[in-house]
Order: sequence, then structure tokens, then C-alpha cells
Amino acid sequence: GVFGRQGSLYEMLSDASQATARVSVNAWGLNGGHGDYTSDSRSVDQYVSTFGDLLPVFSAGDDGTTGVTPPATAKNALAIGASNGSDLTPWADSGQGPLADGRIKPDLIAPGMGLCSGRAEEAKFPAGATCGSATHANGNSMYMTLSGTSQATAVAGGTASLVREYVREQAGLTSPSAALVKAMMINGALDVGTPDIPNGAEGWGHVDLDRTVRPMDGSTMLTTFLDDGPSLRAGYGLLYAFDMDPSAGIDITLAWSDTPGSAASGTTSTRLINDLDVVLVAPDGTRWLGNDFANGVSTTGGAADDVNNVERIRVPAGVLTGAGEWTVEVHHRGGQSQDFALVVVADATATPIADLVGLERSILLSTDQPLKDDIVSISMSWLNQGTAQAQSQRVVLTDLTEGTVLYQGVRNPLSSGSIDSHIILHTFSTTGTHTLELKLDVDNDVTELNDALTGTDNNVFTTDVEVSALGVRVIAYAGDGSLPSTSQERDDAAVHDLDVRNLTSIDIPLRIQHEGTGNRTVNVAVTQVQAIDAAFPGVLLSPKDAWSKGLNESGPYAVKELGSTGDHRDLTLTLTDLDALIGGTGPDRYAASGTFVVDVKASYTDQPFVSHTQRFTLNVGRVDDVLVGVSGTLLPNGNPIAAEPGSSVSFSIAVMNTGNAPARFNLACSVDLDGWQVGLDGTAASTLDFEPLDILQDLPMPVTVSVPPIVDGAPTPEVEAEVVCTVTSATDQGFAHVEVLQVGVLPQTVFEVDLSIGGEGLGPSALAADVKVDSAELVELDALVSNRGNVPVDLTMTMQLGDPKWAYDAEIDGVAVDQKASIALTLQPGATETVRYLLLVPPTAEQGDANTYQLKTRENAQSFVTNTTKLVVAQELDYVLTLPENASVLVNGDFTFLDIDIENTGTTIMLLSWTTGLVPDGWSVAFSNPPEVIAPREVKTARLGVMAPPGAPASSDALDVLIDVAANSGNQWLNTSERFGVGVLETMHASLESGVEGALLDLARGESVEQIVDVSNSGNLPLDATCNVRLENADGEELTGWELACGSDFTALAVGEMASLTVTFAPGDDAPTSRSILVVELVDANGVVVGSTSIEVAPAPAGNNGGLFGLLPTWAAGLVLISVLIGGVVVGLRVRGSADVADMGEDILAAGAHGEADTDGQRRASLLDTGAEHDLTSGAVSQEEIQAALAQSI
Repeated sequence: GVFGRQGSLYEMLSDASQATARVSVNAWGLNGGHGDYTSDSRSVDQYVSTFGDLLPVFSAGDDGTTGVTPPATAKNALAIGASNGSDLTPWADSGQGPLADGRIKPDLIAPGMGLCSGRAEEAKFPAGATCGSATHANGNSMYMTLSGTSQATAVAGGTASLVREYVREQAGLTSPSAALVKAMMINGALDVGTPDIPNGAEGWGHVDLDRTVRPMDGSTMLTTFLDDGPSLRAGYGLLYAFDMDPSAGIDITLAWSDTPGSAASGTTSTRLINDLDVVLVAPDGTRWLGNDFANGVSTTGGAADDVNNVERIRVPAGVLTGAGEWTVEVHHRGGQSQDFALVVVADATATPIADLVGLERSILLSTDQPLKDDIVSISMSWLNQGTAQAQSQRVVLTDLTEGTVLYQGVRNPLSSGSIDSHIILHTFSTTGTHTLELKLDVDNDVTELNDALTGTDNNVFTTDVEVSALGVRVIAYAGDGSLPSTSQERDDAAVHDLDVRNLTSIDIPLRIQHEGTGNRTVNVAVTQVQAIDAAFPGVLLSPKDAWSKGLNESGPYAVKELGSTGDHRDLTLTLTDLDALIGGTGPDRYAASGTFVVDVKASYTDQPFVSHTQRFTLNVGRVDDVLVGVSGTLLPNGNPIAAEPGSSVSFSIAVMNTGNAPARFNLACSVDLDGWQVGLDGTAASTLDFEPLDILQDLPMPVTVSVPPIVDGAPTPEVEAEVVCTVTSATDQGFAHVEVLQVGVLPQTVFEVDLSIGGEGLGPSALAADVKVDSAELVELDALVSNRGNVPVDLTMTMQLGDPKWAYDAEIDGVAVDQKASIALTLQPGATETVRYLLLVPPTAEQGDANTYQLKTRENAQSFVTNTTKLVVAQELDYVLTLPENASVLVNGDFTFLDIDIENTGTTIMLLSWTTGLVPDGWSVAFSNPPEVIAPREVKTARLGVMAPPGAPASSDALDVLIDVAANSGNQWLNTSERFGVGVLETMHASLESGVEGALLDLARGESVEQIVDVSNSGNLPLDATCNVRLENADGEELTGWELACGSDFTALAVGEMASLTVTFAPGDDAPTSRSILVVELVDANGVVVGSTSIEVAPAPAGNNGGLFGLLPTWAAGLVLISVLIGGVVVGLRVRGSADVADMGEDILAAGAHGEADTDGQRRASLLDTGAEHDLTSGAVSQEEIQAALAQSI
């Protein structure tokens, strides 16, 4: 795809890295510049070479042979093309290489055809066919098939993440570099089709995760060797030794994150800055070079690659034989210091070994042509290019010409890739050529890959030094204008500092002193200005700037013998930085910082071997300076920039590096008001690093200030925020440039009108459903008007009816509005007002009649809100049930009650009937007083009791409950059946049965009673419980005066099993005579009661009252009394039955009253008639009522 963005790719990758990403998947490319190294490509290389641990993965584009799209052309990116389906061959339209500068791209290909990809819910015209079964809420599929290198890039990005995870977790490298992940993926790639890698269609092959992390030769697992992060200087190398069997095949990949190249040079110019090479050396000395391929495999006899920053060597299995000591060499052919990643896969064992070697200038003199008897410094240096530490070794420097040892000493151990050096002072006593020899590890104390005993002896280094006779000398004047007399003084006087802020050139006075006899003609030569490598002072580099050098007089120069007038010539050496410019129309361009040297050599014209060279050193100090420019901070009228609430305004801060060295700057912005936000370069970050800027390079950084949305009328237009932006330097901690500006708030007029009936919002007019009403119903339509802006607003509300015969009124805060047709409102910022419209449905309205109410709220002709509500006369029967979620019950012999909510969403009162479906044996399900009537828009709750059978096992879905709700209104019926699941919780519970019916009364005081209590584990967990017993009164208060004891505890009583316990109790002399409750409980380890029973008990009276009843126990006396009463009643009835009924009708009438005689008690019956028929006075008698009646009878 094509991606729209803000800011540079450097900043995009920086943002991803700050969000902890280590693989950045970029399934997009630019429309033009196919195959070219663009500024975007350079920006990618800049970031990766600077930070190193983030791997950018880019799509190669879908333009086929037109070429690979930038930024996939970046050296340090992983460029991905697309493959076809099952055959894995390159897709014809996948972007193809090579690049214009000859580099191999794409790097890899990955599956990209017909991939199932995400599809947005709102997508109306999907780009691919439906795939997958999942759907959005609107029924559209969540997935569709897509094809192209964008899809392939996503696959490759995921693979890169897995490879990185493998390296972290299995190889133990906690922070693998981007170069290592890239090298591993390329090393494990599959050459598809005809063996021909590398090529422009597939690069190095098809992504293959299994081959990458589990390389095999048939059934043999090969060994993977990783080295991540060693650094090499130009001219140096590292050697890796392996005991290897090549018959299983060899795969080697070297990759490094190269320094960015130039995007301005010709399209075909090489972009490689640091040229590394990988070489495989067989035991017989045969050498294979990286990227020297034919028919998909490495060959010999080719040239080293100086174009790509990825090099491979591939030897298939079965091609080579001859196990032995193989060597992998990594060489730095030129450029700057560079770290790298190396992957070696083979049937091999690494044999780390040291290898001491001399450098290009292992013997370096302070002057190339020293004079006889002058003191010169001689620097010796050497490198351990092996992969193991070199132990202590003796080093000897010999002047072979004179046969003298200039230095010998034992050096400390030297680690892999490290350099050791030593400096001595020496005076040559004879002229001519002196051959100096540096020998390392003279006594062969270090086991090496190459030395005098094995391999090629690289422990000896020689150089020739021309020592001249005393004849002519170049002398630098000291700072005070005097001539130094000693060699050290002369060297010190040859060091100068450039006043870089004020000058672009320097004049260095010097003297050509003739120290011989006779008159001579002297030639003076000045070398080009060169820069000293900061890491290795012995290495000279071309300077960044162009320099000119020259003397104030041209030679040759005639001089006379020493001591006579004219034995010297005073000259001025002028060094000028041609790229520097101070005092011009633009910013000053200082000379690039660094340490520079130039050699001035004086020699006899007729005897050139009589000469002297003096090295002049020029220090150009670092200048950290920056020019910061701010634009877009003022409106055309001169006021500060401003934005409406909820939006943003942008300005730009541009930074130019006006120092004399590449520099990195940071921009941090803040705002002083809460809720305001400031973002840099289109991101939410308030601080960002600029990509490194070269001298006089500038880069703008957009700054976006977001004004918070309006809350309660704020922020108002009177508010101004202060934004402070600070530019700091990564190299100069003391530098800080601060910009302060104001950002205002624009007025914003926003108002909303929300309609509701009965507290339920109606929603937007276009989506609002018709409101169903009854005839003669009064509908209260509330219009909530809110000022969401930050300035006062004057509004007018008008109501228009489709049928004006339907009456309505309006009120505010319960007060009727006179001008209901046009209501004027003034709202302050953040204020609200509710206007209630009372809409009366005519009593004569019939079903199907409707009326439309259009409420228009207007600020002016251009700013208004229209709300439309339609009332329809209809009797609607509807309701919504809300069932319990995650319902569960305990197995405790009791009901657990669950709430079921019902909401009347219809327009009429409904009568409700609740029933439940059949449940399995042992379960009990019943409603407890469910609601029988519900009004419109009312919500009520029905309680459903569920009791699980004893021993029911714990389960999340033990029971499926069916409930049925029937609603009716008039002749309309609506029936709904719903199901929900009920789980059973783990429950420890016991059922206790005492076997006592009634009460235990008249218990003898002081005598113990033993009662057996049957215990059944009716829960679903083994029973572990302790028995407790206590005595309570009717109010639950614990009583004393009894001796109580409980039998043994229970341990692991299985579910469903029964046991018994013995409860012993005895009333004491002070026990109360009243009835008490003996409570027997089982308690678990947490003190929770898991089962209980109770027995009503009472002791015998404390003393004898005498008489007949005093001689009998209380219960016996009660029985006697009841027998007597029953006998009396029987006798009375018999007497009544045998007696004549006297006619007393006349006697009960008052004198003069009229009435009729009471025949057979009819009048009595009439008097006793209460006027009720077929009524019951009560229901069943409870056990508690029976016990109370018995107690009263005693």
C-alpha cells in the first residue's frame, strides 16, 4: 500500500522504538523512485546504524519488474517480496531487483497470495472475498482475502519477531541486534525453484522459520553459531576456527548495519560506506568469498563484494569432504569502525583460538625521516584477530641494521579483537636505511591459528626507516616567537589550535634551518592535510572538509652554511579550510572539528636523502551551536495562534546545526494548563530526538498543541496557554535554547437538544423509533437543551405539529410557558435547561392514528437543531427478561433465591403469570411471590428459589432451568420461555435428626439424658466438622444452669454416608423451669456452621406444691385435667340433648315490638350469621402454634 505520514522515517522508527518495538513492520512503499536510494532510505539507515536493535521490515512493492519501492531500498532494512501459493515461487507482480546501485533486493520473499486478513465492520466494498466464519454485529464477515507484498511483509515481520524471541530465549542473547535477526532469516531462507540465489525476484530465498531455528541435514541437527556485536576498524579482521565436517553443508551469513550513504549522489553510485568481507578457508587453503555465487551455491575464484552489506557463503550438503580445521574470516576492507553479526550453520565445533598479527603500521615513528642523533618516538601495535584470549607473551623490537634490540618485554593477556601497543624513545646514531623488526610471541607461549609453528607466520612485521644526516631542519616557532632548542620543544611548538569561531585559516611560522657546511639549495614540500583517526592515532584519514596548504614563498631556497648570515629561511605555512565561511550572509560555517596533520619536508636539492620532516598538528575544537527558528506562532492580525476546543493548532520549530561536527538535538515541549496536550511531529510524544544533523543541516519539527474539549463551559476564549519548547544538545550538556509562546482558545458555539420520555432517550431523529401511545394518554416529552460551547448562546425553540388538533402545553421547572409556540432561552457556557412538552393524545384517537412533533431549536438561520418525534396510537404488549448470570446454589437443604428482572417495554399495563419447567428428581424450583401486574416502562423483580438435592456434585452447569412468563392485557397475550443454567457450588453440609417429636419436658434435675442424633452428609464434600451444643431461650439468648456435652467429631465422612453422635444434657438445680431450646451444631474448620438441629427441653419444677397435682408430674397433671374437662363436656351435651327446648321467643321481644316466633332456633341462626359464605378463617396450623397451645394448657 501507499502510506501517508508526517515527519521523517527516522522519527517514525524512533517512535516505534520508544514504544518498545524491536521489529517494525511497514507494509507500504512510495509511488516512485523504484530501485533508488532515496532520502527515506537514508533516514532508515541512519536510525538503524545509530541504535542498532530495531529491524525495519518493508514491502518491496507490487510493481513487478519496475523495481523495488523505497524505503525498502535502504541497506539496513529487510525488504520483502511476495510468493505464490503452495509452490512458493515469486509472485510476478512482486517488486524485483537488483537496485540501481547493484545491491541485492528484495532480501527475501514470503507468502502473500490469498491471505485471510481483517475486514472493518463498516467496509462497504471489501477488496477481497470473504474468509473465516466470524462475523461483525451487522452480519459482515470479519475477514477477507488479500494479496500482495503488504501481506507478505506482515508474515515476514511475524517471523522476524519469532526469530528474535528464539535468539533471546534459546541462544541467551538478551538484546539481539537488527543485523543478527536479518542475518539469521537470510541464512535460513529456502532457494525456491531453480537454484539461482541471489536473484532479483526472490533475493536470498523464501522465508523459512524451521530452517532458520532448526537447521537439519536429513535427520542430523546442525549447529548454529552466532556472534553479535564485535567491532572492526578498517584494515583489521577476526578469525573463527571450527572443527568442521563439510559434507553436511555450510551456510554462513555476515550482516552489518551500515552507515547511511548519500541520497544525492548518482543512482548507480555505490552506497556502501563500510566494506566488510566474509571468507571461508578450507584446511588445504581453498578460499570461498562472500556473495561469489553460481547456480545458487558458492564458488571460488571470484572477487570480493564491495556493494552489499549482507554477504553469504553457501556450500550444499554432499559437495565437500575432508573434515578438519576450517576458518571463517571477517575482514574490514575500508571505512569507519563497524560492528557486525555473523551466523554459521554446519556440522562443526567451534575451536576458539588466538591469533596475534601485526597491523599495517605496527611500527610507527613520530617522523617519517628522522635525523641522526634526534630523539624520536617509536610506537608498536598489534592485534589479536582470533576468537580466544592471547595469554601473556614476549614482544621484541630489533634494529636489524645495527643488530640491536630496541625493546623487549612481556605483555599482558590480550582479548579477542583487541589491540595492544607500546611507545619507546630512540636515537639513531647512523644515517641510512634502518630495518626495524617487531616479533610477537617470540617464545611461542600463545597457541595461535597462525604463527611460526602452524599456519602462516604473521607474528613478524618489518619496516624501513630512512635516517638522514644532520643538514637541514624544519623548526616550528614557539607561541612566543622563540625557536625551541630540544626535540620535545620542537614537537610541542608544531601543535597549533585554530580559533574556529573567528577564523577559517591559520598562519604557522616556521624556519628552514641549514645545519650543514657550504651553501645549499633546499626544496620544501608540504603534504596534503589529513585527519587523525580519533580511535587509532596512527591511522590517517581524508578530512571531511577540503583544505588548502601553502607557503608564503616558493622554493627552492638558497641557504648558507650554519653560523653565517643567510643560514636559514623563515616561512609561513598557511592552512585554510575551503568549506568554512565566517561573516557571510548566512549562518557562519565553521571548520569541521578534528585533529589534522600536515608534514613539511626540507631536503637538499642535489642530495634528497639529506632531509628532515616536521609534522605540524592542527586542533580544530568542537563547536556545539544551533540555530532555532520558530514559525507559524502568530495569526495575520498579530494575535497568538488559537484553536477551537477539541481541536489543535500547529507551528514549527526548525533546528539548524551551526556547529562544526555532526550533532543530535532533542526537542521537549510542555504546556502549563491541565488537559492541554502537546505533540511533536504528528505523534503524541512531547519529546523527540532529531535525527543526527550534519554541519549546517536543518530539520523542521512540527509542534501540535491540542486544546481540550469543552467541559462545563471551559476553556473560554479568555484562556491562553503557555507553551515552552526547549532544544538541548546530546553532545553539549550545557546547551539549552528555550522558546515560549502563547496559544489561545477560539470561541465555539455548540448546543445539543436531547429528547426523552419517562427518562428514556429517544435518540437522533433519523434513528428514533415511533413512540406507541394510548388514546387519552398524556405524554411528557422532555427536551434537554445543553450549551456545550464556551460562550453564551441565545436560542429559540419552536414546536410544529403535523396535526395541530392534538393539544400540547409546555413548562419549565413546573411553570407553564405562555408562548409555547416560540420559547426563548439564554444559556451560559456549560448550562442546561429542560423544557417539558405535555402532549395530549385525543381521547377519540383510534389505533393507527399518528402525529408528528417537530421541535426546532435555533441560534440563527445557519445554526439550528431539529428533533422529530412521532406518536402512534397502538396498544403494544412487550417485555424484556433479564436472567441471572453465573447462577449457582449451595447443597444445604435450603432454597437459594435468584433474581429475574422483567421490564415492561410496551405501552399498556400487563398481567403476569409465572411458571417453571420440570426439573430432575431431587431438585426443587419455585417462584416466591412473583409480580402479577406491571405498568409501562416499569421494572420489577421476581425471586426464583432453587434447591439442589442432597449430595449433588459441584458443577458449573448442573441444572437447566426453564421459566415461562405469560403476559396479557385485554385480549392480547404474549408468552416467553427462557432458559438459563444453574451451577452447584462445593458445599460442606450435614443433616441432623434427633428423632425427638415434640419436647422433652420435666427432666429430672441433676440427671443426665443421652440423646442420639443421626448425622447425614447431605453436601458434596467430605464432612470434617466439630460438634457444638448450647442452650438458648426463645429470643436466642444463651442460657446457663445445664450440663451439656457432645460426642466425637467427624473426619472425612463421605458424601451420602450417615453416622450418629451422642448429646448429653442435664438440668442443674438453678436451671430455669421455662422451656428452652437445645441447639446441636456441626462447625467446620473455619467456624462455619454446616448443620444443626434443636430439641425443646424443660426441667422438672424445682419443688413440690402439695395436693393432688403436687403429687403428680406436670405432664401427668395436665393429662388428668384435660380428661376431667372432656368428661364434663360430654355430660353437658347429653343433658342438653335430653332436655326440652323452651319456647322463649316472646320473652326476648320488647313490649309492643313486632316480630315472628323463633321456630327451632332460626332467629338465633340469623343473629349469629356474619354475612360471609364459604370463607376460611385460616390456613394450616404450624408446628410452632401447636407447641404454644400445648404450653398454655399446662
